[in-house]
Amino acid sequence: MNKTTLLSIGTIAVGLGFAIWAMSTTSEREDSTTTTTAAQSAEMVQIAQCSAYYDISSGTIKRMGVARMASVADRLAASSVALKERLTAQSSAAITTKLVTDANHNLMAMLDSPDQLGPLMQKFKQPCQELLIQGS
Repeated sequence: MNKTTLLSIGTIAVGLGFAIWAMSTTSEREDSTTTTTAAQSAEMVQIAQCSAYYDISSGTIKRMGVARMASVADRLAASSVALKERLTAQSSAAITTKLVTDANHNLMAMLDSPDQLGPLMQKFKQPCQELLIQGS
């Protein structure tokens, strides 16, 4: 299997594991008005992936040290923060940290080199832009 297939399987497994965990902890809560569905969990994984994508992209651009690209890196970092805030509003800070950290590791595994963003851009650029627009 190639890296993309393994990443996809890993992402699905993390998403399903999180969905099962979220559903089991939800049933233990006294406040039964908060229910995490599988669709909400999948959305949370997608938000985490996009946040990680923006973090990785911002970091890579900053490491390049090109002054005229600093504003691009800053916008990407701001997009990541906005998505983390959105994710935290749907869950908690601890869950957000876990999901984004896991997504970051999975996305980095897609790259042959941490400085080559092509594979991530191809997969995440448009869906993540759309996700940001939906949240506006």
